[in-house]
Amino acid sequence: MRVIVKARHMNLTPALKTHAEEKLGAALMRIFDRPAVKIEIELNDVGNNRDGADKECRVTVFMPHGNTINIHEVEDDMYKAIDLAHDRLLYQVK
Repeated sequence: MRVIVKARHMNLTPALKTHAEEKLGAALMRIFDRPAVKIEIELNDVGNNRDGADKECRVTVFMPHGNTINIHEVEDDMYKAIDLAHDRLLYQVK
């Protein structure tokens, strides 16, 4: 399985990258580990919401001969957005 973590409009710190890989990549590997599966994690600082929720986590899972899973979470904290995306990803895969 390939795990790709990217950031837009923000700096990708090693701690944030590790958290995303462990929460999303490792969780998916325990359930569905195939060499052709690719998971893309895009972390984005939207910065234009008035309610304070401006950290975005988009997860796309490409499975061969299967459907693509897309998850989108927006929160005020990036770690919280990753955790919510983790919960939804596990639900979708199961």
